[in-house]
Amino acid sequence: MESLYELSADDKTILASLYFNNVTLYKEFELDESRLQYIDKAFKLFTEAGNRQGVARCYLSYANNYPGIRNTEKSD
Repeated sequence: MESLYELSADDKTILASLYFNNVTLYKEFELDESRLQYIDKAFKLFTEAGNRQGVARCYLSYANNYPGIRNTEKSD
């Protein structure tokens, strides 16, 4: 969607919110890697839109979801 045309800040916020809501759905189904992908997409769009509250929600979501992610390598 974001690649079809130039999105306004409001459009980016709406799309980011939709991506963010997918994180909650995927958590219920334990689709770990998909959650991180949607958090990343939401974070990018919230940042571009200047939506600080959305960015903060993404940081919280990273913190809440990352420890539960399986099959990830820890950095040394």
